[in-house]
Amino acid sequence: MYCYNCGQFINSSDEYCSKCGANQRVNLLEDSQNKAIPGKTASMIFNEMSTTQKTWSIVGIVVAILVALASLSGGNSSFNLLGNGALNEPAANYIIPGEASQTLQQIWGVELNSSSGPITLKEMADQAFYYTSRSVGGDITKSEVEIAFQPGNSMYTFFNRLLNSNEAIDAVKSRWVSLAD
Repeated sequence: MYCYNCGQFINSSDEYCSKCGANQRVNLLEDSQNKAIPGKTASMIFNEMSTTQKTWSIVGIVVAILVALASLSGGNSSFNLLGNGALNEPAANYIIPGEASQTLQQIWGVELNSSSGPITLKEMADQAFYYTSRSVGGDITKSEVEIAFQPGNSMYTFFNRLLNSNEAIDAVKSRWVSLAD
């Protein structure tokens, strides 16, 4: 690390700079000239702000947190502010060509294109869900979906062979859970 006062390289464990003697453990903020102001804490600066400045600072922090949560969620959680992530993308973007893809189309009857263009991952998930529901002769429960999507079980294995990302598999599972009784 470097001394905040003179820029001398020092060990991160050093409390004082060996060149200028400045205390390195002092809370620091920078003024408008980018010069360190020793001894001024963030709470001191916050207390000096007007009510409007405090309000906008808090709003900015909340927005930053929500945007971070939305980006970390992969677009498929309750924090999703920008849509449904993978579910709104063309299903073909996530399909691995091969046997599972052929099963999806030939056995399950799910076509990756409709008269209006490529289907979304959500539409593919819906069609696969309704095919499965008809095949088992009725309603599928949320707990059955949760079990089917556990590693090693039928839907987990199938969608793991069909889709090229965990985000897409998680999106399909979430969609199935929302469709189940």
